[in-house]
Amino acid sequence: MTLNMRAIEIINAQLQITERPVPKISNNEVLIKVIAAGINRPEIIQHKDLYPPLGISDIPEISAIVVQINSPAIKKGNKA
Repeated sequence: MTLNMRAIEIINAQLQITERPVPKISNNEVLIKVIAAGINRPEIIQHKDLYPPLGISDIPEISAIVVQINSPAIKKGNKA
């Protein structure tokens, strides 16, 4: 059974909520459940190719809980 998650995607230059499969994590990665996310002007103009990509995440302002770990440095239940 494949578990799904909600995701915010850019479709036809519009932010839309979609369903995607939950990703599998690799070594030294964690899976987080986002509780809240902030979308600000830089993220909006970044998706219009008017602002350089951040390279870490499309939405850097988040509140989340660690739900799956494949890293010795992080423990389940940690908050970010």
